[in-house]
Amino acid sequence: MAYTVDPTNGDIIIGGFPNGIGDSPYSGLTDMRSVDPSGLPGEVSVSYSTVPVFKNPMLVNNTTGSLVTTSSGLFLAPTTLLLEGGQYVTFSNLGGATGSGLATGTPYILFHTGVIGLNEEWQLYTLANVAVTVTGASTTTVTFSTINPALPNYMTFDGQYHWMLDASGYLWSDIVTTQGGGSTTATHSWTWTMNTVTNAHGNGLAFLRTANTTNSAGDGWIFIFRDQAIDYGPVTTGYPTWVNGWTPSAGSSGGTTVMQNTIYHQAIVAPDGNMYFLNSSASGILSGSVGKLQINFLNASFTAFVPSTGPSVSNYSYADFPIIPKFDVASCLAPSGTNILIGGKQNYAYNWDTMSSAVGNYIYLAEKNIQSIVTANQNSYIFAGNRGNIYITNGSQADVWKKMPDHLTGSVYPNWTFYGGTYQKGILYFGATAYAQTGGGGLSVGGVWAIELSTKALRLSNQLSYGTYSGYASCFLQGDALGTTPPGSGIYIGWADGTGKFGVDAGSYVPYVNGASYVVSELIPVGTSLNPTTCYQLEFKLSAPLVSGESVDLQMASSLYDYINNTFTDVGTVTGTNGPYTTSDGANPPVLSGNLPVTIQRQQWILVKAILTSTATNPSFNRLTEMRIIGGTVKDNVANAPYGTK
Repeated sequence: MAYTVDPTNGDIIIGGFPNGIGDSPYSGLTDMRSVDPSGLPGEVSVSYSTVPVFKNPMLVNNTTGSLVTTSSGLFLAPTTLLLEGGQYVTFSNLGGATGSGLATGTPYILFHTGVIGLNEEWQLYTLANVAVTVTGASTTTVTFSTINPALPNYMTFDGQYHWMLDASGYLWSDIVTTQGGGSTTATHSWTWTMNTVTNAHGNGLAFLRTANTTNSAGDGWIFIFRDQAIDYGPVTTGYPTWVNGWTPSAGSSGGTTVMQNTIYHQAIVAPDGNMYFLNSSASGILSGSVGKLQINFLNASFTAFVPSTGPSVSNYSYADFPIIPKFDVASCLAPSGTNILIGGKQNYAYNWDTMSSAVGNYIYLAEKNIQSIVTANQNSYIFAGNRGNIYITNGSQADVWKKMPDHLTGSVYPNWTFYGGTYQKGILYFGATAYAQTGGGGLSVGGVWAIELSTKALRLSNQLSYGTYSGYASCFLQGDALGTTPPGSGIYIGWADGTGKFGVDAGSYVPYVNGASYVVSELIPVGTSLNPTTCYQLEFKLSAPLVSGESVDLQMASSLYDYINNTFTDVGTVTGTNGPYTTSDGANPPVLSGNLPVTIQRQQWILVKAILTSTATNPSFNRLTEMRIIGGTVKDNVANAPYGTK
């Protein structure tokens, strides 16, 4: 339980924050969102928030009212649109504008040149980096759209820059410093890398380091796995020069059916330095294989990895291992010690030693449809099925390790769906959402889910930058080796907001300031049907004083129905005064606790919700240590009338 009863006066003390969300609202905390219980033992605080890496808001398609001028041959757009150098636009209506290379449906890159009145002035470039001179009418209305990311599927890191492959096959990166407009500072905002997107679904992504770590030519290569093709490009200091349709068994390019046409081509670079990726077997009958590319560093004649010259003792080796049974389809993979663990659409995971022509062990699960695997330390965590179960395996057998609590969804027997995951700072992060048995949209459990590996404490650690708990986190990427970039959680998160918009977030230095952070107690029995009670007041305690701009809002409810429908009754809000504080600051005493009278009368059950709002300026992070229900307990009814109601 997350509460105890003070034996001296019958007060109910609500704590248990380090234990996370309970398996049910009767055995532990009902909910925890955008808070962090992993700091000092016994307290919970507001989490660091996340920020979008696409610095400017994604524009709505078919934005109108923009201008074209012939005075300088450049494209003009209102400053309110917050365009950014490095973004791409396409025109669906050019009005009276013309110009060499200017056409509808063609993507152009933006380069900022100045500000004219209320408009930003932009030079348009083709994807071949040729400037476009706009001619035609001196002023005309055009219609244009930005090229926006689709659902993020995979992310990777090359040691300096970050890469994201979306569901439409577009690869995005912060490798190019984008140029701000008059109201936007220059930054490493993520932009499209101009890779070819025909035959395009983003089904796999990997960065293969082949030399030193300076990102000079030939140091490493980005590989993109599309429907039936593999693309690659060298990572240097700008967008890669893409080679499309690469055939790894020959080193040739231009092939469009190199891969079998499945959606499962996840690729990883394992601890042994080799790249492994999923593919269908040669028969193509509901079966899977694993491709293995090994750089021949140890060969005496090795000089450099050159994909275009094909396999050789002085270059690389490639083999395809059709090791997945024909009744199954390989869907995901992860390293497991020196082996590779492969998940299937059936109820099996396969443990493979990376060299044999058959898997070494079938790991049986109680559910079908393995959606992702994350390896941390000596164990791998398997996200499978639709009951919200996470399995743990050491490579020989799998057991249920944790279940997502169904009460969070407000639905009976919901269908859970898992997405990508990662491991950072002793915490397992992953994406999940749920749907009612009767169908309909996703229930409001979207965001970044986190489990402390040492305690199995579960919480929803982050609301994402789109500002709701709809949608879901689709893929993840660890930050740097020290876990300090990005700050906060130290991870990058791909997301879908549930309304058709997509993006990537990074951790930040700023705590949540919008009331997204809250803790809900378990459903506490304070009376009985024959003897309902009225609590006297609520109290909270903090380990650090609130500062100006911070607040604690206490709310109450009397049933699980109220939690599901968010119909809590507000008890009151305590705000911080001016800070920071000194020991002699008698005029502005620190707010370390608050007592609020209760208005809910004669109840059998009580839920208490604490909404924690922090501030971006010198925050205390609202470090909550306990909540307390004073008066109205069963003990109080007997010993301390009149506060209780008999």
